[in-house]
Amino acid sequence: MASSPIRIRGLVRFERSLRAQMARGFTPDDQRMWQEKTAKVVAQVDAICAEHGMTPEDLPAPSRRAYHFLCSLPWDSLPERTSPAEAPVSPMESAPSPGRVRVRNLLRICNALHRQMQAAIEQHKKKRPPAPQSAEFGAWLERIRSTVADVARLAGEQGASPADLPDRSRRAYQWLVYLSAPENLRRHLETLADLLRLWEKATAGQRNPPPLEVTLFHSAAAYRFRRRGGTVSATLSEGFAGAPLPVLRALVYIFLGKNAPARTARVRAWIESPAYRNVQQTLQAAIQVSEGEGRGAVYDLSALFERVNARYFGGALSRPRLVWGGRLTRRKFGHYEPATDTIMLSPTLDAASVPQFVVEFVLYHEMLHKSLGVTVRNGRRYAHTPEFRRRERDFERYEEAQAFLRSLALEDG
Repeated sequence: MASSPIRIRGLVRFERSLRAQMARGFTPDDQRMWQEKTAKVVAQVDAICAEHGMTPEDLPAPSRRAYHFLCSLPWDSLPERTSPAEAPVSPMESAPSPGRVRVRNLLRICNALHRQMQAAIEQHKKKRPPAPQSAEFGAWLERIRSTVADVARLAGEQGASPADLPDRSRRAYQWLVYLSAPENLRRHLETLADLLRLWEKATAGQRNPPPLEVTLFHSAAAYRFRRRGGTVSATLSEGFAGAPLPVLRALVYIFLGKNAPARTARVRAWIESPAYRNVQQTLQAAIQVSEGEGRGAVYDLSALFERVNARYFGGALSRPRLVWGGRLTRRKFGHYEPATDTIMLSPTLDAASVPQFVVEFVLYHEMLHKSLGVTVRNGRRYAHTPEFRRRERDFERYEEAQAFLRSLALEDG
Protein backbone atom coordinates (compact mmCIF):
# COMPACT_ATOMS: atom_id res chain seq x y z
CA MET A 1 0.00 0.00 0.00
CA ALA A 2 1.36 3.46 -0.84
CA SER A 3 2.59 5.31 2.21
CA SER A 4 1.30 8.63 0.90
CA PRO A 5 -1.97 8.32 -1.08
CA ILE A 6 -1.98 10.19 -4.37
CA ARG A 7 -4.73 12.57 -5.33
CA ILE A 8 -6.29 12.28 -8.78
CA ARG A 9 -7.35 15.72 -9.85
CA GLY A 10 -10.75 16.03 -11.48
CA LEU A 11 -12.12 12.65 -10.35
CA VAL A 12 -14.56 14.03 -7.78
CA ARG A 13 -15.49 16.92 -10.09
CA PHE A 14 -16.31 14.45 -12.87
CA GLU A 15 -18.50 12.47 -10.47
CA ARG A 16 -20.42 15.64 -9.49
CA SER A 17 -21.01 16.54 -13.13
CA LEU A 18 -22.30 13.04 -13.85
CA ARG A 19 -24.65 13.15 -10.85
CA ALA A 20 -26.01 16.49 -12.07
CA GLN A 21 -26.61 15.04 -15.54
CA MET A 22 -28.43 12.10 -14.00
CA ALA A 23 -30.78 14.50 -12.20
CA ARG A 24 -31.84 15.84 -15.62
CA GLY A 25 -31.89 12.47 -17.35
CA PHE A 26 -30.13 11.16 -20.45
CA THR A 27 -30.97 11.14 -24.10
CA PRO A 28 -29.57 8.03 -25.87
CA ASP A 29 -26.72 10.18 -27.23
CA ASP A 30 -26.05 11.61 -23.77
CA GLN A 31 -25.87 8.17 -22.25
CA ARG A 32 -23.45 6.84 -24.85
CA MET A 33 -21.19 9.86 -24.41
CA TRP A 34 -21.20 9.69 -20.61
CA GLN A 35 -20.75 5.93 -20.54
CA GLU A 36 -17.69 6.23 -22.78
CA LYS A 37 -16.28 9.08 -20.70
CA THR A 38 -16.86 7.15 -17.49
CA ALA A 39 -15.10 4.07 -18.84
CA LYS A 40 -12.10 6.20 -19.82
CA VAL A 41 -11.96 7.87 -16.39
CA VAL A 42 -12.11 4.51 -14.60
CA ALA A 43 -9.37 3.14 -16.85
CA GLN A 44 -7.22 6.22 -16.16
CA VAL A 45 -7.64 5.81 -12.41
CA ASP A 46 -6.68 2.14 -12.63
CA ALA A 47 -3.61 3.01 -14.69
CA ILE A 48 -2.48 5.80 -12.37
CA CYS A 49 -2.89 3.61 -9.30
CA ALA A 50 -0.97 0.74 -10.93
CA GLU A 51 1.81 3.14 -11.89
CA HIS A 52 2.20 4.13 -8.24
CA GLY A 53 2.00 0.58 -6.89
CA MET A 54 -1.37 1.02 -5.25
CA THR A 55 -5.05 0.24 -5.81
CA PRO A 56 -8.11 2.51 -5.90
CA GLU A 57 -8.80 1.40 -2.31
CA ASP A 58 -5.72 3.41 -1.28
CA LEU A 59 -7.13 6.68 -2.67
CA PRO A 60 -8.33 9.43 -0.29
CA ALA A 61 -11.94 8.84 0.77
CA PRO A 62 -13.63 11.35 -1.60
CA SER A 63 -11.74 9.96 -4.61
CA ARG A 64 -12.34 6.39 -3.49
CA ARG A 65 -16.08 6.99 -3.21
CA ALA A 66 -16.13 8.68 -6.61
CA TYR A 67 -14.32 5.72 -8.17
CA HIS A 68 -16.73 3.19 -6.66
CA PHE A 69 -19.68 5.31 -7.81
CA LEU A 70 -18.41 5.34 -11.39
CA CYS A 71 -17.75 1.60 -11.35
CA SER A 72 -21.20 0.69 -10.04
CA LEU A 73 -23.46 2.78 -12.28
CA PRO A 74 -26.53 0.87 -13.56
CA TRP A 75 -26.37 2.20 -17.12
CA ASP A 76 -29.35 0.11 -18.23
CA SER A 77 -31.73 1.77 -15.78
CA LEU A 78 -30.70 5.42 -15.61
CA PRO A 79 -33.32 8.21 -15.97
CA GLU A 80 -34.18 9.26 -19.51
CA ARG A 81 -35.40 12.47 -21.12
CA THR A 82 -36.34 13.64 -24.57
CA SER A 83 -33.78 14.99 -27.00
CA PRO A 84 -32.85 18.66 -26.59
CA ALA A 85 -32.97 21.22 -29.37
CA GLU A 86 -29.94 22.92 -30.83
CA ALA A 87 -27.84 25.16 -28.59
CA PRO A 88 -29.25 28.70 -28.44
CA VAL A 89 -27.70 31.86 -29.83
CA SER A 90 -28.55 34.95 -27.80
CA PRO A 91 -27.03 38.17 -26.43
CA MET A 92 -27.47 36.49 -23.04
CA GLU A 93 -25.20 33.58 -23.88
CA SER A 94 -25.96 30.13 -22.64
CA ALA A 95 -23.01 27.93 -21.73
CA PRO A 96 -24.26 24.39 -21.11
CA SER A 97 -22.17 22.18 -18.88
CA PRO A 98 -22.79 18.54 -18.01
CA GLY A 99 -26.01 18.22 -16.06
CA ARG A 100 -26.74 21.91 -15.60
CA VAL A 101 -28.11 24.82 -17.58
CA ARG A 102 -25.84 27.82 -17.20
CA VAL A 103 -27.02 31.26 -18.25
CA ARG A 104 -24.27 33.82 -18.33
CA ASN A 105 -24.86 37.36 -17.08
CA LEU A 106 -27.97 36.49 -15.04
CA LEU A 107 -26.39 37.41 -11.70
CA ARG A 108 -24.75 40.42 -13.32
CA ILE A 109 -28.16 41.64 -14.50
CA CYS A 110 -29.54 41.26 -10.95
CA ASN A 111 -26.59 43.15 -9.46
CA ALA A 112 -27.06 45.96 -11.99
CA LEU A 113 -30.73 46.21 -11.01
CA HIS A 114 -29.76 46.45 -7.33
CA ARG A 115 -27.36 49.33 -8.05
CA GLN A 116 -29.80 51.18 -10.31
CA MET A 117 -32.64 50.94 -7.80
CA GLN A 118 -30.56 52.24 -4.90
CA ALA A 119 -29.07 55.03 -7.02
CA ALA A 120 -32.52 56.16 -8.18
CA ILE A 121 -33.79 56.34 -4.59
CA GLU A 122 -30.69 58.16 -3.30
CA GLN A 123 -30.98 60.79 -6.04
CA HIS A 124 -34.39 61.77 -4.67
CA LYS A 125 -34.10 64.51 -2.05
CA LYS A 126 -36.37 62.61 0.36
CA LYS A 127 -35.16 59.16 -0.68
CA ARG A 128 -38.42 58.13 -2.26
CA PRO A 129 -38.75 55.33 -4.81
CA PRO A 130 -40.02 55.95 -8.36
CA ALA A 131 -43.81 55.71 -8.51
CA PRO A 132 -45.37 52.69 -10.24
CA GLN A 133 -46.70 55.07 -12.93
CA SER A 134 -43.22 56.44 -13.71
CA ALA A 135 -41.19 55.64 -16.81
CA GLU A 136 -38.29 54.41 -14.64
CA PHE A 137 -40.51 51.90 -12.81
CA GLY A 138 -41.91 50.73 -16.13
CA ALA A 139 -38.43 50.31 -17.62
CA TRP A 140 -37.32 48.13 -14.69
CA LEU A 141 -40.46 46.05 -14.95
CA GLU A 142 -39.92 45.54 -18.68
CA ARG A 143 -36.26 44.54 -18.20
CA ILE A 144 -37.19 42.09 -15.45
CA ARG A 145 -39.89 40.46 -17.54
CA SER A 146 -37.73 40.22 -20.66
CA THR A 147 -34.92 38.61 -18.64
CA VAL A 148 -37.36 36.07 -17.20
CA ALA A 149 -38.55 35.22 -20.70
CA ASP A 150 -34.96 34.92 -21.98
CA VAL A 151 -33.95 32.50 -19.21
CA ALA A 152 -36.99 30.28 -19.73
CA ARG A 153 -36.38 30.23 -23.50
CA LEU A 154 -32.67 29.43 -23.19
CA ALA A 155 -33.34 26.61 -20.76
CA GLY A 156 -36.10 25.20 -22.96
CA GLU A 157 -33.85 25.24 -26.02
CA GLN A 158 -31.50 22.95 -24.11
CA GLY A 159 -34.25 20.48 -23.23
CA ALA A 160 -34.35 21.72 -19.63
CA SER A 161 -36.10 24.30 -17.47
CA PRO A 162 -35.03 27.07 -15.06
CA ALA A 163 -35.31 24.46 -12.30
CA ASP A 164 -32.09 22.97 -13.74
CA LEU A 165 -30.07 26.15 -13.11
CA PRO A 166 -27.34 26.10 -10.45
CA ASP A 167 -28.58 27.23 -7.05
CA ARG A 168 -27.50 30.90 -7.21
CA SER A 169 -28.82 31.36 -10.73
CA ARG A 170 -32.07 29.57 -9.87
CA ARG A 171 -32.55 31.93 -6.93
CA ALA A 172 -31.89 34.90 -9.18
CA TYR A 173 -34.49 33.67 -11.66
CA GLN A 174 -37.05 33.10 -8.90
CA TRP A 175 -36.38 36.61 -7.60
CA LEU A 176 -36.92 38.13 -11.03
CA VAL A 177 -40.16 36.18 -11.51
CA TYR A 178 -41.33 37.48 -8.13
CA LEU A 179 -40.49 41.10 -9.02
CA SER A 180 -42.21 40.80 -12.41
CA ALA A 181 -45.47 41.39 -10.50
CA PRO A 182 -45.83 45.21 -10.19
CA GLU A 183 -47.09 45.02 -6.60
CA ASN A 184 -44.06 43.02 -5.51
CA LEU A 185 -41.69 45.42 -7.26
CA ARG A 186 -43.43 48.39 -5.61
CA ARG A 187 -43.12 46.81 -2.15
CA HIS A 188 -39.46 45.96 -2.83
CA LEU A 189 -38.62 49.56 -3.77
CA GLU A 190 -40.52 51.07 -0.85
CA THR A 191 -38.70 48.81 1.63
CA LEU A 192 -35.35 49.69 0.07
CA ALA A 193 -36.21 53.39 0.43
CA ASP A 194 -37.27 52.87 4.07
CA LEU A 195 -33.92 51.22 4.85
CA LEU A 196 -31.93 54.06 3.26
CA ARG A 197 -33.92 56.73 5.13
CA LEU A 198 -33.52 54.86 8.42
CA TRP A 199 -29.79 54.54 7.81
CA GLU A 200 -29.48 58.26 7.09
CA LYS A 201 -31.30 59.07 10.32
CA ALA A 202 -29.32 56.58 12.44
CA THR A 203 -25.96 57.94 11.22
CA ALA A 204 -26.92 61.64 11.17
CA GLY A 205 -24.80 62.51 14.23
CA GLN A 206 -21.65 60.77 13.01
CA ARG A 207 -18.65 62.41 11.42
CA ASN A 208 -18.09 60.84 7.98
CA PRO A 209 -20.85 58.24 8.38
CA PRO A 210 -20.31 55.07 6.36
CA PRO A 211 -22.48 54.69 3.27
CA LEU A 212 -24.83 51.72 3.08
CA GLU A 213 -25.10 49.39 0.09
CA VAL A 214 -28.20 47.29 0.65
CA THR A 215 -29.95 44.72 -1.49
CA LEU A 216 -33.13 42.73 -1.05
CA PHE A 217 -32.71 39.39 -2.80
CA HIS A 218 -33.73 35.73 -2.74
CA SER A 219 -30.69 34.99 -0.58
CA ALA A 220 -29.97 31.78 1.30
CA ALA A 221 -29.44 33.67 4.57
CA ALA A 222 -32.07 35.91 6.17
CA TYR A 223 -29.51 38.71 6.29
CA ARG A 224 -25.78 39.24 6.24
CA PHE A 225 -23.57 42.32 6.27
CA ARG A 226 -19.95 43.42 6.40
CA ARG A 227 -17.80 46.52 6.37
CA ARG A 228 -15.60 46.86 3.31
CA GLY A 229 -13.52 49.91 2.44
CA GLY A 230 -15.53 52.14 4.76
CA THR A 231 -18.85 50.97 3.27
CA VAL A 232 -21.41 48.74 4.98
CA SER A 233 -22.70 46.14 2.50
CA ALA A 234 -25.87 44.29 3.50
CA THR A 235 -27.96 41.65 1.77
CA LEU A 236 -31.44 40.91 3.08
CA SER A 237 -33.88 38.22 2.12
CA GLU A 238 -36.75 39.47 -0.01
CA GLY A 239 -38.86 38.26 2.91
CA PHE A 240 -38.13 41.62 4.59
CA ALA A 241 -39.97 43.48 1.82
CA GLY A 242 -42.97 45.06 3.48
CA ALA A 243 -41.61 44.56 7.00
CA PRO A 244 -42.75 47.14 9.59
CA LEU A 245 -40.44 50.10 10.27
CA PRO A 246 -39.45 48.85 13.78
CA VAL A 247 -38.09 45.65 12.19
CA LEU A 248 -36.15 47.57 9.53
CA ARG A 249 -34.87 50.02 12.16
CA ALA A 250 -33.62 47.10 14.26
CA LEU A 251 -31.75 45.77 11.21
CA VAL A 252 -30.13 49.16 10.58
CA TYR A 253 -28.80 49.30 14.14
CA ILE A 254 -27.57 45.71 13.88
CA PHE A 255 -25.61 46.76 10.78
CA LEU A 256 -24.11 49.55 12.87
CA GLY A 257 -22.92 47.04 15.46
CA LYS A 258 -25.63 47.91 17.97
CA ASN A 259 -27.29 44.51 18.03
CA ALA A 260 -29.04 44.58 21.40
CA PRO A 261 -30.99 41.40 22.31
CA ALA A 262 -34.32 43.18 21.88
CA ARG A 263 -33.42 44.18 18.31
CA THR A 264 -32.24 40.70 17.43
CA ALA A 265 -35.45 39.24 18.88
CA ARG A 266 -37.58 41.66 16.87
CA VAL A 267 -35.86 40.69 13.63
CA ARG A 268 -36.07 36.99 14.49
CA ALA A 269 -39.79 37.31 15.17
CA TRP A 270 -40.31 38.74 11.69
CA ILE A 271 -38.26 35.93 10.10
CA GLU A 272 -40.58 33.44 11.80
CA SER A 273 -43.74 35.32 10.83
CA PRO A 274 -46.30 34.09 8.27
CA ALA A 275 -45.64 37.17 6.11
CA TYR A 276 -41.94 36.30 5.76
CA ARG A 277 -42.70 32.63 5.05
CA ASN A 278 -45.32 33.56 2.46
CA VAL A 279 -42.75 35.54 0.46
CA GLN A 280 -40.28 32.64 0.65
CA GLN A 281 -42.90 30.18 -0.51
CA THR A 282 -43.94 32.47 -3.37
CA LEU A 283 -40.31 32.75 -4.45
CA GLN A 284 -39.92 28.98 -4.38
CA ALA A 285 -43.10 28.51 -6.39
CA ALA A 286 -41.73 30.73 -9.16
CA ILE A 287 -40.43 27.65 -10.98
CA GLN A 288 -41.71 24.12 -11.16
CA VAL A 289 -39.63 21.42 -9.57
CA SER A 290 -37.56 19.51 -12.10
CA GLU A 291 -39.07 16.10 -12.79
CA GLY A 292 -35.83 14.33 -11.88
CA GLU A 293 -35.09 16.37 -8.76
CA GLY A 294 -34.18 14.17 -5.84
CA ARG A 295 -33.32 11.24 -8.08
CA GLY A 296 -29.76 10.09 -7.53
CA ALA A 297 -27.57 7.36 -8.95
CA VAL A 298 -28.78 4.83 -6.39
CA TYR A 299 -31.58 6.38 -4.34
CA ASP A 300 -34.66 8.37 -5.31
CA LEU A 301 -35.49 10.74 -2.44
CA SER A 302 -39.10 11.09 -3.58
CA ALA A 303 -39.70 7.33 -3.25
CA LEU A 304 -37.90 7.18 0.10
CA PHE A 305 -39.89 10.16 1.39
CA GLU A 306 -43.16 8.36 0.62
CA ARG A 307 -41.95 5.25 2.48
CA VAL A 308 -40.80 7.16 5.56
CA ASN A 309 -43.84 9.43 5.55
CA ALA A 310 -46.23 6.46 5.47
CA ARG A 311 -44.38 4.53 8.18
CA TYR A 312 -43.60 7.24 10.72
CA PHE A 313 -45.96 10.15 9.95
CA GLY A 314 -49.08 8.33 8.78
CA GLY A 315 -48.61 9.91 5.36
CA ALA A 316 -49.63 13.28 6.82
CA LEU A 317 -46.39 15.25 6.30
CA SER A 318 -46.58 17.51 3.25
CA ARG A 319 -43.86 16.90 0.69
CA PRO A 320 -40.97 19.38 0.86
CA ARG A 321 -38.51 20.01 -1.93
CA LEU A 322 -36.08 17.05 -1.90
CA VAL A 323 -32.58 17.48 -3.31
CA TRP A 324 -29.16 15.93 -3.26
CA GLY A 325 -26.47 18.41 -2.28
CA GLY A 326 -23.61 19.40 -4.52
CA ARG A 327 -20.73 18.39 -2.26
CA LEU A 328 -19.64 15.11 -0.75
CA THR A 329 -19.56 15.49 3.04
CA ARG A 330 -18.51 13.25 5.90
CA ARG A 331 -19.81 15.27 8.86
CA LYS A 332 -23.17 16.78 7.99
CA PHE A 333 -25.34 14.36 6.04
CA GLY A 334 -28.60 16.30 5.86
CA HIS A 335 -30.21 19.70 6.36
CA TYR A 336 -33.75 21.09 6.47
CA GLU A 337 -34.28 24.71 5.44
CA PRO A 338 -37.73 25.82 6.68
CA ALA A 339 -37.73 29.13 4.79
CA THR A 340 -37.75 27.27 1.47
CA ASP A 341 -39.21 23.98 2.78
CA THR A 342 -36.23 22.04 1.40
CA ILE A 343 -34.55 18.87 2.61
CA MET A 344 -31.05 18.41 1.26
CA LEU A 345 -29.03 15.21 1.72
CA SER A 346 -25.33 14.77 1.12
CA PRO A 347 -24.51 12.88 -2.10
CA THR A 348 -22.12 10.84 0.06
CA LEU A 349 -25.22 8.78 0.95
CA ASP A 350 -26.17 8.17 -2.69
CA ALA A 351 -23.93 5.13 -3.04
CA ALA A 352 -24.48 1.38 -3.28
CA SER A 353 -22.21 0.95 -0.25
CA VAL A 354 -24.69 2.89 1.92
CA PRO A 355 -27.66 0.78 3.08
CA GLN A 356 -31.10 2.13 2.27
CA PHE A 357 -32.15 2.24 5.91
CA VAL A 358 -29.28 4.67 6.60
CA VAL A 359 -30.49 7.07 3.91
CA GLU A 360 -34.04 6.71 5.24
CA PHE A 361 -32.84 7.52 8.76
CA VAL A 362 -31.14 10.76 7.68
CA LEU A 363 -34.24 11.67 5.69
CA TYR A 364 -36.43 10.84 8.72
CA HIS A 365 -34.24 13.07 10.92
CA GLU A 366 -34.78 16.04 8.57
CA MET A 367 -38.49 15.27 8.25
CA LEU A 368 -38.71 15.49 12.04
CA HIS A 369 -37.25 18.99 11.84
CA LYS A 370 -39.99 19.91 9.38
CA SER A 371 -42.69 18.30 11.53
CA LEU A 372 -41.64 19.58 14.97
CA GLY A 373 -40.17 22.97 14.07
CA VAL A 374 -38.15 25.00 16.56
CA THR A 375 -38.83 25.59 20.24
CA VAL A 376 -37.93 28.98 21.73
CA ARG A 377 -37.12 29.20 25.46
CA ASN A 378 -35.72 32.30 27.15
CA GLY A 379 -34.92 33.78 23.78
CA ARG A 380 -32.92 30.73 22.64
CA ARG A 381 -33.90 28.44 19.77
CA TYR A 382 -33.82 24.66 20.18
CA ALA A 383 -34.24 22.20 17.32
CA HIS A 384 -33.03 19.00 19.00
CA THR A 385 -35.45 19.06 21.91
CA PRO A 386 -36.15 16.09 24.23
CA GLU A 387 -39.29 15.44 22.16
CA PHE A 388 -37.20 15.44 18.98
CA ARG A 389 -34.68 12.98 20.46
CA ARG A 390 -37.49 10.72 21.66
CA ARG A 391 -39.13 10.69 18.24
CA GLU A 392 -35.79 10.14 16.55
CA ARG A 393 -35.34 6.89 18.47
CA ASP A 394 -38.63 5.62 17.07
CA PHE A 395 -36.76 4.82 13.88
CA GLU A 396 -36.70 1.04 13.61
CA ARG A 397 -32.94 0.65 13.05
CA TYR A 398 -31.83 3.75 14.91
CA GLU A 399 -28.69 2.30 16.55
CA GLU A 400 -27.50 0.60 13.34
CA ALA A 401 -27.99 3.77 11.32
CA GLN A 402 -26.15 5.91 13.86
CA ALA A 403 -23.27 3.44 13.96
CA PHE A 404 -22.97 3.42 10.17
CA LEU A 405 -22.97 7.23 10.00
CA ARG A 406 -20.28 7.43 12.69
CA SER A 407 -18.09 5.02 10.73
CA LEU A 408 -18.68 7.02 7.55
CA ALA A 409 -17.72 10.25 9.32
CA LEU A 410 -14.51 8.70 10.66
CA GLU A 411 -13.22 7.60 7.24
CA ASP A 412 -9.85 9.23 6.63
CA GLY A 413 -9.62 11.77 3.89
